[in-house]
Amino acid sequence: MNRERRPYLTDRINYRRHFVLLACAVVVIAIMARLDLFGTAALLPNAAIFGALHAAALTGALNAKAPLARKSGFILAASALDVAALYAGIFGLALLSAAALPLRARAYIAFGVCAMLGAILYGFLIRFFWMPEMTPRPIVRIAIGCLLMTMIALLIENSSGLGSLWVLAAAWWCAFSAGLWITGRTPGSHTPG
Repeated sequence: MNRERRPYLTDRINYRRHFVLLACAVVVIAIMARLDLFGTAALLPNAAIFGALHAAALTGALNAKAPLARKSGFILAASALDVAALYAGIFGLALLSAAALPLRARAYIAFGVCAMLGAILYGFLIRFFWMPEMTPRPIVRIAIGCLLMTMIALLIENSSGLGSLWVLAAAWWCAFSAGLWITGRTPGSHTPG
């Protein structure tokens, strides 16, 4: 019985190239943070740039040729999605202001909501643009990994005072990409093709 091999999700992305591009993007955001390009108004432009950089690292690692318009659309959508996640976190923090919780706890909840919501929506964006066979279950697993990594990065940042938002973004990126790589290597994480 000779069964045709069905491609796993790893066939879509050259993960070695993706992680190299991701490392370059981390260097870019670290330099941006050091230069303090946007000053006190850094949240909005940084969120847009962070979303675009991860999406660029992903599209730059695609194995198949894709039209420039499709890649550009994905990068713009990811950038807008990152800004939307930022606003969801700000809105969530405002909603939690009435809760009888310490500010740090409210901030952790807001960051957690951002990490989860952003990962789920970004996962579905990737599914829509590049991997229609990826099922929702691995997207949720990736989102849980992003939540955990964001919380660990927040704990380290709060205890050491050495981090900043770029460190949280880099931790989230690594968690998302590692989750995507693990998902792609796992049979049954996508619908048969």
